Amino acid sequence: MRKVTLEDIARETHLSRAAVGCALSESAGNTRISEETRRRVLEVAERMNYQSHTGARALRTSRFDNVGYFVAVKTPWDYAFTDIILNGLSEGATKHGKNIVMAQIPSQSATEEIPKSLRERCLDALIIYDAASFLPGFQAAVEASGIPVVYINEKQDFNCVYIDDVESGRLMTSHLVERGFRKIAMFAPQTLREHYSTPDRITGYLQVMEQAGLQPDVKRMNSKNMQQECEEWLSGDNLPDAIFCVGDLWAATLQQVLYRLRLRVPDDLAICGCDGWLHAKWSTVPLTTAVIPFSRMASAAFDMAIQRVRDPASVPSIVLQPTIRIADSTNRVV
Repeated sequence: MRKVTLEDIARETHLSRAAVGCALSESAGNTRISEETRRRVLEVAERMNYQSHTGARALRTSRFDNVGYFVAVKTPWDYAFTDIILNGLSEGATKHGKNIVMAQIPSQSATEEIPKSLRERCLDALIIYDAASFLPGFQAAVEASGIPVVYINEKQDFNCVYIDDVESGRLMTSHLVERGFRKIAMFAPQTLREHYSTPDRITGYLQVMEQAGLQPDVKRMNSKNMQQECEEWLSGDNLPDAIFCVGDLWAATLQQVLYRLRLRVPDDLAICGCDGWLHAKWSTVPLTTAVIPFSRMASAAFDMAIQRVRDPASVPSIVLQPTIRIADSTNRVV
């Protein structure tokens, strides 16, 4: 079946090819084409099943209608929220009539290759998840591509959408204090490249503990020897009443240790996490956690990316708030 062209629509509407092109253009509102003529052209184009030539439009407007989504290749655990983030990006793409181009960038990539690689993907903008995990120089190389960039889950003053994780720490610690727990430890294993959320959540924990007049106890174990160190910690007589884990993944790991030590949650001690990881609902004892709105974060990032396509100037970052989801793991009043 022959593809419908602008000439076909021009013959049908008795207009010039140029007038039809203007009527179908995204900037039709800035031309001298009347709204009545534009509406007539659009109706004929829809009836004839006209499809615009994206390559020609890109040459004319220097826009490709593609927004890239890039994430570093690290470990499988880092993609726990991939589906939720993609849902938010899909909402944004549908809202703005754009396409999502997905790719993974190995964190070991040669930085000098990155600008060329990005430009070859025909992107109008780029959304990056957790850029803090990239090697030094990576972010500068991405910026050198000339493509407007927006970051998800990265704490900077501009061009980012991230969570107030000091509030995450305050929410979870306040919940434990309100339940009557007084010996509240925070479990925050040390990792090679620490995400901003860890120190921020610790800060929120310390603020609430100080306000409540309680003694803080932050466990910063090496993640490589974590399970052995946890067993030594929790095998002693001086057990905490409750443990606030800096992430749901760490809470799941800690629950394995507690199971081996035959310590019951929440009867022997309460435990809570942070992130809103889906597995928190599925664990043997459903986990109380601070839910991070990853889908809303991704949707807001897409809006910001489109804003930067229209005006490449930097825009102030957006800070979203977490919420608490209470479950059985803290369901004990002291």
